[in-house]
Amino acid sequence: MVKRVSKKFSAEVIYYINPGYDSFFMSLFDSKGMTEEQIIDEVLRRVEAVYTAFKLYDEHKRSHENEEYKEFKREFLAKVRKETGEVKK
Repeated sequence: MVKRVSKKFSAEVIYYINPGYDSFFMSLFDSKGMTEEQIIDEVLRRVEAVYTAFKLYDEHKRSHENEEYKEFKREFLAKVRKETGEVKK
C-alpha cells in the first residue's frame, strides 16, 4: 500500500513501526536549494500522500477488526449454546 501511494504521488511515504508505541506514516525531503513556493508545493503533495496512505490503512484496519469481531462473536455464541444446550434461532 505504501509503495502504491508513493508511486501515485511521486513522494516516498514511510510507515514507521515503533514497537510498544504508536506507528505512523511520514514523508521526508531535502529542501536545500528550493524556493519557498517549491517547498510549499512539496509539503502539500506529501501531506496528501501521507493522508491517503493513512486513510487506506485505517479502512483496511477497520474492515479487518470488524471481521475478527464477527468471528469472535460467532465462536463465543456457539460455545455458549453448546454449554447451555440452547438451539440456534
